[in-house]
Amino acid sequence: MNIQAWYARPFVAEITEIFGYPKPPDVVTEEQVDGCQRKLEILSSKPWHEIERSDYWYCLMDWAHAPLQRELFDYLCPGILIHWRDFTFNAESWPAGEIDIYRAMYRGEVLWRMMDQNRREAVLDWMHDGFIEGVDNWSGKLEWTQHGGRDTCHFFLWTFHALGQCSLITARIWETLSNVKTSGRAQFWIVLATGIAYPINSAPFVVHTSSNRIGTGVVLNQSESEIHDAGLIAENVDYLQERLTLDFLAERLKDSLATDLYAFEKEIVHQIMSQLSMGRGYAQAKLDWYLSTLRKPYLDDLEGFPGDAL
Repeated sequence: MNIQAWYARPFVAEITEIFGYPKPPDVVTEEQVDGCQRKLEILSSKPWHEIERSDYWYCLMDWAHAPLQRELFDYLCPGILIHWRDFTFNAESWPAGEIDIYRAMYRGEVLWRMMDQNRREAVLDWMHDGFIEGVDNWSGKLEWTQHGGRDTCHFFLWTFHALGQCSLITARIWETLSNVKTSGRAQFWIVLATGIAYPINSAPFVVHTSSNRIGTGVVLNQSESEIHDAGLIAENVDYLQERLTLDFLAERLKDSLATDLYAFEKEIVHQIMSQLSMGRGYAQAKLDWYLSTLRKPYLDDLEGFPGDAL
């Protein structure tokens, strides 16, 4: 993509306006937490399209651990978020470890500390749009196995969890996902319902493995984030507990049949609906367990559903 096209995308213009058309700061007064001051100074004047993976460290480590310079944050934040949106659109994981964007947002509380309410709500709406665009772009691309480190089965469920760990975005995403008008949104519900409906190594349409954590092809209690000391924000879990029921899930699966899913995927939907109906006791226990784990720290280190070990 050429530079002009990169900046001409509507969502780039939207986030630029949200942050008031920011310019690089004249002077960098923020002290880079790892002592990489010169690297931060160079980053402070980079055009957003030139920000590289190696640059994330100098910015996101500060978000998580350092007092921030407002002018520098206001300039770099839109650029970082644009890169996040590109990753999400392509169902590609953000780089992990200390440069985990969700971890940086959570630890630094930057949505609250560095934004007023109007800007925060606008940013969350923009991130919602980015997540949903990614889900819709996922249409027809669901695979039940990993290829080259990419995981098209889990990515959007785990990203949904990660966003719920660092922001109050769950409700607005859930409401849009519930309007199942694309096959990507249908796939979201297919993945979640498969994890709820089937015991380990029993989903007939999934390539089985010997691991009792990933045997169904759907691991419910993981996140795209490396936030290890907290689950989803309590308000987000409260919202889900009021709305996610087996009947709700069945309705979303029915809605998915009206989308342009492939024929074999619609057959999978029928199989899941039958499994939910016949194994309702198991599915209810699994659903209750899933919702309870979302509140717990070390989300991706928790044991699987105890009922699958019997």
